[in-house]
Amino acid sequence: MDDPSTHLLKIYRGDSRHTLPDNKLAALTADVIVSYVEQNKLERAPNWPRTVYSAVGKTFQRLGELKRQGYPPFHLKLLPTPRTINSVSRSLGRADWPELVGCASRDREQKALTLVYDAARAQFEQAEAIFNFGQQILLYESRDNDLNPDVRSKIKTLLQTLLSQLKTSGQCGLVNDYGNLNLADVWESAGLPTGILKRRYLETLELQRLALSCLGATSMATTAVKIMFCCASGWNRSQIEDLPAEPFAYREADEAGLGETAFLSEFKARAGHFVNALLERGFRKVELSEEQRKIVWNDSSKAAPDLSSTILNDGTLLDILDRYKQLTEPIRHFDKDDCLSHYYFISLMYKGASRSRSPIPKGRNDVSILSRPEVIYPIIRQSYISAARRRLGSLDITKHISNHTGTAIILSHYDDPVIQQELDEAIAFWQNCMQTALLRRNRDLQIRVQIPDQHVEWFYRMSTLAGITAALGIKSRRLSVSERKYVDFVPSHSNLRDLYVIRRALVASRHEIGLERWRVQALPLLAFVKAIRKHAFNVGLGSQYIDAAHSAVLALKDKTIVFPRIFGQ
Repeated sequence: MDDPSTHLLKIYRGDSRHTLPDNKLAALTADVIVSYVEQNKLERAPNWPRTVYSAVGKTFQRLGELKRQGYPPFHLKLLPTPRTINSVSRSLGRADWPELVGCASRDREQKALTLVYDAARAQFEQAEAIFNFGQQILLYESRDNDLNPDVRSKIKTLLQTLLSQLKTSGQCGLVNDYGNLNLADVWESAGLPTGILKRRYLETLELQRLALSCLGATSMATTAVKIMFCCASGWNRSQIEDLPAEPFAYREADEAGLGETAFLSEFKARAGHFVNALLERGFRKVELSEEQRKIVWNDSSKAAPDLSSTILNDGTLLDILDRYKQLTEPIRHFDKDDCLSHYYFISLMYKGASRSRSPIPKGRNDVSILSRPEVIYPIIRQSYISAARRRLGSLDITKHISNHTGTAIILSHYDDPVIQQELDEAIAFWQNCMQTALLRRNRDLQIRVQIPDQHVEWFYRMSTLAGITAALGIKSRRLSVSERKYVDFVPSHSNLRDLYVIRRALVASRHEIGLERWRVQALPLLAFVKAIRKHAFNVGLGSQYIDAAHSAVLALKDKTIVFPRIFGQ
């Protein structure tokens, strides 16, 4: 009897009629492919199985879609998906970089991210300088007192030739007649800033890239901005590359934000009646009064840590995106088929304008930080998640800002010894609270496990504050309806104003008392205050609340009132 591979080959050749059901044939095909990979994987590169499964599986799937040929149907899900084997560190902070020597473990991830961000910004500013130089050359008119007018005229002719090719055919060929323009000194004598060209002699491809950089954003500028974006937001590569040409953005003096469509719907729910004025296409500044901006900002971003993935510490990255957009404007004229109008990140290449979707390039002779093997989008994202987990102190919030639906992937970041120690301490605290809550009424058992009275009382109070006793069902007698105390809130202008100020004070206390204490003590109070505010809106007092909030904002600005002290801070 023929072995499975021989039998399958005959079926695909048409030499043998197949009588098996489609699902049986698909399973047989998958078995043959897996058998082939297993027999040959030891002779190949570590990641060869993952690549070959995808390539071969897609081929069989396309064959199965050719109905007239009679090939068996096939689906990629029938094949295993081996994990990618990386030979580099799984995070930037764990890389063996000289810049990280002596840095504390808890600070390594953030410092590494800063190093990569700064290197990417330097690369973008270099590309921006070349572009500005090229635009000046194109506007150049010869004058006797110019710096090397002959060279500037030659460069202008070269750039105009490339522009003409791009406009007529959509692409440009290699430069053939360039005279002495392959010398770095010649470009610098024409006004190109010194230090940009690292080598004295430019090869043909290097000269071509330099000339294209004078006309618009090439992959050098685009990659640099995408790296900065990844470092600052933690977005993955596909999110960044699919950023729309006119994303939703908003700015404040100390913070800024950038969002996709999904973020728009979330923000719309929080921004309320100001959303139509606040969220506009592009990077236009919002036409709102200062009081309106403050109210919207505090209601949406400050009280919503789960939106931190699109909220930045400042507007620096948005300013970079503004500047990058100027480099892409000339390129869009070469997009004759209008294929790129929906995308923000595009690049000018030899074949014209295109989307820049390649990984971060690694030059052979490049010694910059960006050329190191660890600097790839997945590792940058992992480092961002690790740094965010330290900053926010919550696995759940980190899940939201990293756009993960679960915590399984994030848990892989807990293999750092310092993080493990912090996690062990958090687990020990929870166990001690739960233990003392159970043993407090059992004196004999308390003595038997040798727990001091002061420890029992302290952990019992903390378990109450943390909600552990409530979660365990340990509570006192329920009060009857007549025994319960209710809040009597009179919706006067002064009370509504106090309600707004108290809410602002509770949110601001997060930075004063620390995130962990804030979650235990301030967050329940904040929920209580917001419940009263929600009830006020539900009964038709929304306009009165907004008027009171406006007056409170003005009073805070004039310093006639101040935030109340929260927890003695």
